[in-house]
Amino acid sequence: MFPARSGVARDPGRATPTLASTLATIIAVTLAATACTDTNSDTAAPQALPPSSGSHSGPPEQYVALGSSYAAGPGGSVLTDAPCGRSKDNYPNKVAELLGMRLVDVTCSGATTEDILHRAQPNAASAPQIEAITADTTLITVTIGGNNIAYIPRVMAQSCLTAGPFEPGGHCNPHPSPRPPDSAYAELNQSLDNMLVEIEQRAPKARVVFVDYPPLAQHGDEPCSEMPLTREQLALTLDVLDNVTEAISEAATEAGAHLVRASHAGRGHGVCTADPWLYGWEAPAPYHERPAGKVAIAHLVAELVERNE
Repeated sequence: MFPARSGVARDPGRATPTLASTLATIIAVTLAATACTDTNSDTAAPQALPPSSGSHSGPPEQYVALGSSYAAGPGGSVLTDAPCGRSKDNYPNKVAELLGMRLVDVTCSGATTEDILHRAQPNAASAPQIEAITADTTLITVTIGGNNIAYIPRVMAQSCLTAGPFEPGGHCNPHPSPRPPDSAYAELNQSLDNMLVEIEQRAPKARVVFVDYPPLAQHGDEPCSEMPLTREQLALTLDVLDNVTEAISEAATEAGAHLVRASHAGRGHGVCTADPWLYGWEAPAPYHERPAGKVAIAHLVAELVERNE
């Protein structure tokens, strides 16, 4: 739920294009696998889902999930939306199970803030994601922002050029995006702020929970075979994530939204650790959540919501 606040200028801005080939590759590999088979929460979560703790009387409350691939959960064994790479085991589905809520999931791999606010995501969606929010929505989760500055597409392009495609017959993007300028993060922060203003107007009584990104590694870590980056590329990746995390935190604080810091809780669960939350440079979803990561993030969200009921 939002506190009273002053209006914010609604400049939609221009989102940095994402790498369409990256999204297509993730979805193609996922389809192949399927055919074959309070604020600042950073508490560690258990690795298995208990029975649902939802105990609401009457019909289930509506929960709307917005966001890009880190919310859509590509790589799951069952896809609910192939063009978006959206899986049945993503963290929104697990949150809905834990809280006993009715989920409206419009998350979509490759999405930017533009695809939430202003346009139907090309070749993937029929409407902006925000259209799913109605006045009776009581919970909204959002994981967005990385694609605005090519966070994961940059890492994937760098890994591909170093180690080759992670799947037979794959192709590499020969031109990884350069280091984002400082202005890109200011634009991201403004886009997030604009998005939260619109969410507030559509669902003024809803709890809004931002979920940021679990890290691939920590500062000072060395690359490994599962993350074929140079030290310089890894340092850039972590710097980019720090800046995206800061932009998300500032927007959430300004709007009075809640924030689940997967960026903090995921420390110690990077790609090269013994208990990774994320895949490395491998199928089915390179540099995205493993099942353990989805479960952990779902528990962080559910615990925050229950603490603030």
